[in-house]
Amino acid sequence: MNFKRIFESYGKYLERISHKFQDILTEQNGTFILLVEISESSRYVCRFCEFAGNVPYDLKREINEKVNGSLIPGNLDWLKTLTEPRVLSKDQVQSYFPELHQVEVMQIIPIYVEENSKNIIIIGYFQDLTPASISFNVNELKNYLYIEQFYNLIFEIIIMFNRVIEEKEPLIRGHMERVVEYADLIAGEIGLDETQRLILQIAGAVHDVGKIMVPDFILQHIGKYTEEMKLKMQKHSEFGYELLKNLPMFNEVAEIILYHHEHYDGQGYPKGLKGNEIPLYSRILAIADSFDAMVSERVYKVSMGYDEALEELVNNKGKQFDPELVEAFIAGFRKTRLLNPLKYKVPDLPKLFCRVTLAVGNQYFDGRVSYKLENSKKVFIKLYHHLSFDMKEAYEKPLTLYFQDKGMSAYVRGHMQFYNVYNQTLIFEVKENPGFVVPEQFVSLPISRGGLLVSGSNNIPILIVELGGNGLRFVVNKAKLKEVGLVLKENTRVTILFGLKVEEEEQYFGFKGTIIETPKTTLNESYLVKFEDVDEKHRDRLISTLLKYQISLRRRGLL
Repeated sequence: MNFKRIFESYGKYLERISHKFQDILTEQNGTFILLVEISESSRYVCRFCEFAGNVPYDLKREINEKVNGSLIPGNLDWLKTLTEPRVLSKDQVQSYFPELHQVEVMQIIPIYVEENSKNIIIIGYFQDLTPASISFNVNELKNYLYIEQFYNLIFEIIIMFNRVIEEKEPLIRGHMERVVEYADLIAGEIGLDETQRLILQIAGAVHDVGKIMVPDFILQHIGKYTEEMKLKMQKHSEFGYELLKNLPMFNEVAEIILYHHEHYDGQGYPKGLKGNEIPLYSRILAIADSFDAMVSERVYKVSMGYDEALEELVNNKGKQFDPELVEAFIAGFRKTRLLNPLKYKVPDLPKLFCRVTLAVGNQYFDGRVSYKLENSKKVFIKLYHHLSFDMKEAYEKPLTLYFQDKGMSAYVRGHMQFYNVYNQTLIFEVKENPGFVVPEQFVSLPISRGGLLVSGSNNIPILIVELGGNGLRFVVNKAKLKEVGLVLKENTRVTILFGLKVEEEEQYFGFKGTIIETPKTTLNESYLVKFEDVDEKHRDRLISTLLKYQISLRRRGLL
């Protein structure tokens, strides 16, 4: 099975079925559509929910609640034996779906995927009309569902692999996500297309899977390896290849991870390949994997600073690493992360396996991006745990989605459009992209630094708790605010003054900015400020000082 072709097909089918749904919906004003799966246990699970036309938000929310609360009423056993499309009149709708009292007409279409599994498409109309004749390519829908199941299986396998590895080697937690990110950065610089980048992301996500077969005492060994231990550790790329080569969904990725420890000069392992003999994706992973290893803590070493790690890549061009790919990585790294942090926006298409946190009031739920339809504001999220609050609360208020693969740096606001209790998957509809990014970890530090907030004639002491190239977060004594009669709210313009001391040298800074986030609960009293109208030289001086400050903290073991 060709891995690239499978994912090309997945994207095409997903886009095609989305357009087909949209075509159906636009034929009639005031419509909703559900894709329901009947499992072997006869449980009904809604997998897709969409609306079109003039459907009030309250009605959308009501339908979502009904679907999530009791997915399908118990008197629908006849659905399991349905073999032909069926149209329900208003009386029949009221009989079978009494809670959906505003639906006038409903059309039900069965789609078989497996012998013991069936998918049902339900189309409901809120107006008294006869639905237009809808011709479905049933085989196309079957293919879409097969590919979606294949995609979700890969997703679950990768999560399982990495949980096992992180239990064996706790200090590498997050390594998979960072390698995927760094590899994708290189892919973007050299112009790989979306399908190629997807394959590379998956290879990055499982590149260390062979460590499952490496003894724990080696993975957790402190100090220098013996020659025997070193040889066993080096076997992990071959172990990974053996584990994956016979799995149809990973056979193309298996060869990529086999060679990701080869060196450009032929001094690597396991085969001693050199130059372009090493597959392109393997050469990319070699840089991404090594860079993250250099800037991360390990049982056998302390971490480097980012500047030191970049210098190490340069020093090993033509030896360990492909020179052109090193230049691509450094160019992308500096361009997107350092020189123009304000231009590093929330990605339009969240990367596969991107970690996210859904914020509902003062509750937070971790998960991963499953996929996002192209040219759509809907993001499909797979949660780690069930949501533990009243669903009405979620539908009634705007929610925030944080993209964790950038250190909680990117976020969007929107609504939860649908939540599937059965497989803990939700559809999040993006309503607002604030266009502001809390700076990256390497140019944004969790610090404890005093400063002054200047608003009008008021100078108020504050404590800065996070500081970066395009903003900061601070806490302030609310009693002091009340004393001077100052109310801090969103869009309040302020000036922040502070100093940074690095190796006996004090640097002073002053920035004008706007408050873009205020406390949401009594537990969180911090304010987020976005810098505005900043001179580039002033910003570069701050970033340079922050980098020196971080390297200083790392060297002293304080970060």
